[in-house]
Amino acid sequence: MLKILLMQDLDIPFALGLIENEKWQYNDSDLKRLLSLQPNGCFIAWKDGERAGIVSTITYDDYAFLGMLIVKDEFRRLGIGRELLEYAINHLKDKNIKTIELDGVFNAVEMYRSLGFKDKYLSLRFVKKHGTKSDDTMLYQPLNFDGISEFDFKMTKISRSNLIGRYLEEFKNSVFILQKEKIKSYAIVHPGNKGHVNISLFISELPTSAEILLNSILKRFQHKTVNVGVPAINRDAVNLFLRKGFIYKEPVLRMYYGERKQYENFLYGIVSPEKG
Repeated sequence: MLKILLMQDLDIPFALGLIENEKWQYNDSDLKRLLSLQPNGCFIAWKDGERAGIVSTITYDDYAFLGMLIVKDEFRRLGIGRELLEYAINHLKDKNIKTIELDGVFNAVEMYRSLGFKDKYLSLRFVKKHGTKSDDTMLYQPLNFDGISEFDFKMTKISRSNLIGRYLEEFKNSVFILQKEKIKSYAIVHPGNKGHVNISLFISELPTSAEILLNSILKRFQHKTVNVGVPAINRDAVNLFLRKGFIYKEPVLRMYYGERKQYENFLYGIVSPEKG
């Protein structure tokens, strides 16, 4: 018998085990932050008294991202992933969400399509190994964070102020802003595992502003391996990361359910696999 329940703090070790098996750059703090931001949006499947899988959702007004759909190896091919997905979709429908998005691994794409998701674009993953040469660019360390959430909304039309506020609080020493009278570009970098850092939010009004900011990030973290997710349809972003020595990792497919939302023109860094 399958039960799907809200994920609790005591489920975190199980969830982390699944995440580590997928080799995601995701740690205990990341999961606790997600549960704090969306306490009623993360779920765990139980099969015959054992934890079998997880799925997470996070909402930004009428837009939601569905992530972290993982089933434990020994419970795969039993339909549990599909049931978790359907449960999460219905949960979001009950909240009157107009658009649901996810990043689908290719072996699960047909399942997503069968439930009504449509293809949007390749969600690329880039990495730059530590020790590679970085341009000598001045660091733009902000004196304050005023206006970041408003700028993010102006560029994306997605209300992410709660998420951004949490990131600014936790990662205040690795916030980068290019500001000339008004904000032109910003990014937040947060630590990963084993010498990695992740560019978790990266919005820029112009490609030139994005390059200045990226140079600053690479100089600051030149002794770390830097990871970033990039929408393939933002060709300025793709070309920038390739020029700066980033290499491709295996991509996934960004998909959407409901209304198609266009926000990628100024998006140079996708938050993370579970938060969109």
